[in-house]
Amino acid sequence: FFCIEFGLLYFFTFITLWTGGALRPIFQANSYTTIKQQWNDPVIIQNYISKTHIQEGENKIIDVLKTTDVNLENMLDIGVGGGRTTMHFGHLFKKYTGVDIADKYHETLRERYPDYCFITKNILDCDFSEKFDFVFFSHNGIDYLQNITDYVQCIDKLFSLSRKYIAFSSHNFFYNGHGKQNIKYVSESSDHKIVEETGIAGSNQLINTIYTNPHFICNTLKKYPYKSLHIFNRDGKKIELTENNEELAKDQNLWLYYFIEI
Repeated sequence: FFCIEFGLLYFFTFITLWTGGALRPIFQANSYTTIKQQWNDPVIIQNYISKTHIQEGENKIIDVLKTTDVNLENMLDIGVGGGRTTMHFGHLFKKYTGVDIADKYHETLRERYPDYCFITKNILDCDFSEKFDFVFFSHNGIDYLQNITDYVQCIDKLFSLSRKYIAFSSHNFFYNGHGKQNIKYVSESSDHKIVEETGIAGSNQLINTIYTNPHFICNTLKKYPYKSLHIFNRDGKKIELTENNEELAKDQNLWLYYFIEI
C-alpha cells in the first residue's frame, strides 16, 4: 500500500507541477456550455462587434465565388460572432443566415441587419430544412470545438449542409510564431495540437485552440466527393496542391483557408 500511495503522490505532484500548480486532467476538454460562456465574455464581444475587416484569404474566396457562380441563392455563415463577415458576404446572396454558439452578439446583429436571420446554436446540433449554396465556418471557429473528433464531425456537417461551396479557416499546425512563449499544450499528435491560449480579443479567457495539420485536413476531405479544393493563406497566397502536397508544410502562416467546390 505504501508503494501505491507513494506512486500516486508522485504522479499527482508531477501533474500539478506540469500544469503550473493547477491540478486537472492533461487532456481536459472544455464543455460547450463553458465554450459558450467564454465567447460571451463582454471584452470579446466588444472587440468582435467592432471588427469590420476581412483577411486577404477571405477576399480570395469572394473573388472565386463571383467568378464561378452568379446564381447564389443562400449562405450559412457559421461562427458569425460580431458580424465581421456579414457585411462582406451577405449582399452576395438573396438569403443570409448567421449562426453562433454565443448569443450575446445577436441583438446588435439583428439591429444592423434586419433582413438577415441569426440563430444561437452549436453547429453540431443544427438541422435545417434547406441546403445552402455556400457554407462558411469563418474566423477559425472550427478550431474552438471540443476536440479533433468533433472537428472531423463538423466537416461532415458542412458537407451535409451545402449543395455548392464550402469554406473554413483553421489554425496551421506548422505555424512558427509561438517562439519561446510559455505555450501550454493540452494535447499533441502528428495530426493536430490543442493549445491553451489566453489574450484572445484582449480577454483573460483561457481558450483551447486546435492547430490542425493541413495534410490531415486534405486526407479527411478525400472521403467526400468534390470538384475542386483551393487553399489560401491568411495573406491571400494560393498554395499549389501537388501529389504529395509538400507545399503545405512550407507555409507557416497562422491559419489557412480551405475552399471546396462540391
